[in-house]
Amino acid sequence: VGLLGYCLLPIWRRLGLVVLAVYAAVGFDGLLHYTRAPFAAHTGTMNLTIWSEVVAAALVLAAVIVLVLGPKGVIARRL
Repeated sequence: VGLLGYCLLPIWRRLGLVVLAVYAAVGFDGLLHYTRAPFAAHTGTMNLTIWSEVVAAALVLAAVIVLVLGPKGVIARRL
C-alpha cells in the first residue's frame, strides 16, 4: 500500500498522499497488541518491534503532513 501511494505521487499527487496517510495510520494498529496483553507481558524484542512500527508510522504521517502543508504542498498550490 505504501509503495502504491509512493508510485501515485507523480501522477495523482492528492490520491498518492491520501493512500500514504492511510498506510501510515494503519501502522498505529501495532499498539493494539497492548489491548490483548500488558506491556510487561511482551518480551523486550516484541516491545521493540511494536514501537518501531509505531515510530515509523508517525514519521511517514509527519512526512505526508509536511508535503500537504509545505510551501509546495497540495494546500499551498490551491492558494
